[in-house]
Amino acid sequence: MKKICSLLLVILVVGCLSQQEGGIQSIDDLNGKTIAIPGKATVQDFLLQRFLRDNNITATTIIVGPPEMIQTLESGGIDGFIAWEPYPARAVVEGEHMLLVTSREIWPHHPCCVLAVQKEYLAENKDVVLAVLASHMRATAFILENPQEAIRIGVDFTGMSEEVVSQAVQTIEYVYEPNYAGIKDYLEQLLEMEYVSSDDVGDMDTFLGEFVNSQLIEEAAAYSCSNLDRIVRMGYLRADLHQLALFVALDQGYFEEFGLTVELYVFSAGPQEMDAFGSQDIDMGYLGIAPATTKRLNLGIPIVILAGANNEGSALVVS
Repeated sequence: MKKICSLLLVILVVGCLSQQEGGIQSIDDLNGKTIAIPGKATVQDFLLQRFLRDNNITATTIIVGPPEMIQTLESGGIDGFIAWEPYPARAVVEGEHMLLVTSREIWPHHPCCVLAVQKEYLAENKDVVLAVLASHMRATAFILENPQEAIRIGVDFTGMSEEVVSQAVQTIEYVYEPNYAGIKDYLEQLLEMEYVSSDDVGDMDTFLGEFVNSQLIEEAAAYSCSNLDRIVRMGYLRADLHQLALFVALDQGYFEEFGLTVELYVFSAGPQEMDAFGSQDIDMGYLGIAPATTKRLNLGIPIVILAGANNEGSALVVS
């Protein structure tokens, strides 16, 4: 009987070891695997392509909405996913999955989400744009100065637990100054990866000078008006903690102080939000710099980047 029990124990141990060996334990184990991204030409797609190239790895990518990524991973439909926070943190906290690599490790201080506006809307509604920008700047300062209250707002915004949100925000750098150098680096690599054409870009500095307007920040810092009585249609990505400043501004009443009513339009990923900019369904929005850049160039969608929202804040998760 002892021999049988010993044999069963050996079989169980060997079986467990075999399962561990068959899983993803290191970067090299990604070769030949299937990894989900939120969409083509998203920041996460760009980061993954850069990561795979730098590590000489070949993998298949498929598009899965971030809310479905954990379930798809657990059902075996994918071997891993790259997403914005708080989905990676949720996978670790609730699903006991593993962060294989963070976007900070792929590209330290890389720009991610930005605040953008329709070019025509900016020209015709500068007062509204300044009020939104001032609210965004104030909300970003609030996040940095009141981290616990910001986490509470993040829990309300995402519907996820305090433990998940607390872990997620540790990987995000909240900013409002546009990361001009990082955006230029993005554009250079998008050209190298042939996501955009040099014919569409033309002179890089000229294009970026028109695409990124960082001059309004100083004007917004001193802007004061309490009776705008205007509505602004604002896009954002579902449960994207990179865009926490939007919900801090709503929670703290910053928009109301300017007399603004914000109508929210939610999207699953940046490319869909850019389509809404193109059809003039939204006036302003928070989205990733990669889809903002690619669709601005490839489809000629006329938007202007007003501010940064965050740097870093994504991660590659495996089971």
